[in-house]
Amino acid sequence: MSLFDTSQNIECVQLSLILKPAANEHNIWVFGKNSFWFVEESYNHTDTGAMTETHSVDFNTACEYFEDIRPVIENFNENFNKIQVNTGSNKSIPLQIGDVMKGYLPKGSKITITPSELFIAFKNNIAEKFEGVYSGYKLRHDFGQRGFEVDPEKIGYFHCQFESNDDFDDYLKFGDWDKKIIVHYFYPLAMVEQEK
Repeated sequence: MSLFDTSQNIECVQLSLILKPAANEHNIWVFGKNSFWFVEESYNHTDTGAMTETHSVDFNTACEYFEDIRPVIENFNENFNKIQVNTGSNKSIPLQIGDVMKGYLPKGSKITITPSELFIAFKNNIAEKFEGVYSGYKLRHDFGQRGFEVDPEKIGYFHCQFESNDDFDDYLKFGDWDKKIIVHYFYPLAMVEQEK
């Protein structure tokens, strides 16, 4: 490899530069302030079959489920401005972000991080919480409030889920119930616009 690898310089771009229109000092919410955590618990019972329950939690509660989440998210937030994505890659930006997060897992971790391939729309029907954040942002955007200049239709969430590969952690025994746990993380980012 030469001293000046131009193909690398052209294809690898700092993620924060791609997101620069939304990443300004006034849009603090973009960097994790409005991130969401959900815990999905699936129960298997011999008589009734599978049942799933999902509830919203905070970051510390998510870490109580899987302690390896904490160093991943802390490193992700701390190094966000240094993350690079390869625009020439076959992998989508969310998948590349997921690869970065996997690199923050402690050695020997039994956690699997699975990112969604595409961004999830800011306006979505996943949970009531999202509706409230979208409506509040759109109202401020429509009134031209400072810090809300980015068109809400151009904002999406990076989503990934955390699961344990350890059978003991992944399936907790409650009598004749088996409980499988998945922790979901949604992080608001600006959607990447195609050049015109």
